[in-house]
Amino acid sequence: MSTHRQHEVADRGCYLLLLDLLRDRRIQIGRLGRIAFKKGTYVYVGSAERGLSARVARHVRRRKRFHWHIDYLRAACGRVVGLPIRSSRRQECEVARAVAALLEPGPRGFGSSDCRCPTHLFWSPDDPLALPAFRTLLERFRMRPPG
Repeated sequence: MSTHRQHEVADRGCYLLLLDLLRDRRIQIGRLGRIAFKKGTYVYVGSAERGLSARVARHVRRRKRFHWHIDYLRAACGRVVGLPIRSSRRQECEVARAVAALLEPGPRGFGSSDCRCPTHLFWSPDDPLALPAFRTLLERFRMRPPG
């Protein structure tokens, strides 16, 4: 296997978390403060330069020490689905922009304190996986054409 291909299958990249919030809630999100969240499905875009699988597994797990904004929201949510996107390219912000074109933005600064994006959290009243445009977005980033 070529070095380029080995690099592309490394356990790194970005990910989407789909989190179901079963009722309207006000949640303390670290230093962002107490924020009102509507019932629905939230999509969070994150990244892991190494240990992508472990990062996604950590976010899905309920019990953990809170470190990131998403940890606070995760504690209040029911179902959580992790969708890793393996890549050697840093594309977290590109994925966030693509999700922003489809879903309503979440709180300003959520998960985006280390970049210029307004937020890395998005909201949908229904499961985004039921939206053809969202599934197309996943295919676009998860199944890059060879080359």
